[in-house]
Amino acid sequence: MMSQLKYSPVTHLFVALNCLVFLLMYVVSGGVVEDARLLIQFGALYPPLIQWDLGQSYRLFSAIFVHIGFMHFFANTLTIYFLGQQIERLYGSVRFFWIYLLTGLMGNLFCLVFSSDAIVAGSSTSIFGLFTILVVLRWLPNPYLQYLGQSYLPLLLMNLVFSLAPGVSLAGHLGGLVGGACMALVLPLAPYGLVHGRQGQALGVGLYLGLGLLFFASVLS
Repeated sequence: MMSQLKYSPVTHLFVALNCLVFLLMYVVSGGVVEDARLLIQFGALYPPLIQWDLGQSYRLFSAIFVHIGFMHFFANTLTIYFLGQQIERLYGSVRFFWIYLLTGLMGNLFCLVFSSDAIVAGSSTSIFGLFTILVVLRWLPNPYLQYLGQSYLPLLLMNLVFSLAPGVSLAGHLGGLVGGACMALVLPLAPYGLVHGRQGQALGVGLYLGLGLLFFASVLS
């Protein structure tokens, strides 16, 4: 356990934040953690709040750590624990910190535009980003990364199909996927460098910033 904490401290930090937020929600609500007011109180994303008050924009990040019910919390947190350690060991803790938050942010920006009347919460925006990064890395000349990418591709596609179910945020998952693809293009992975060179890096930066600014501006207009 201590060795895992040493090599993946940010993964353990995000797992701990998920657990802390869920525990506080459970205590405050007396166990009724699906209540809409409670979710908003603890930082879930509700797009009209940002439209009315830009000071509520922190919800684009805080919603990543809020979950709607025990199974939602448990499934996401368990996935982060195992998947996060893989990504963190590949990219390092600092880069993983930003990968996790920025993929989650892109997922929530998609929700801001395409789920404008829904309460959105959960780490699955970031999780889809992490899945996508591993899939994109299969283009690097490394048998292990190619194996990982091939292994996670069916899982990513299967989860996209599940995203069509009622009550699941397809927009958030697609946004996380886009964010993950951008991060994989932008960030070099030692010792191989960039997945698709400088052109791919420029595409990733342009796509992320362009979509982010476009979506945020469209909500405010």
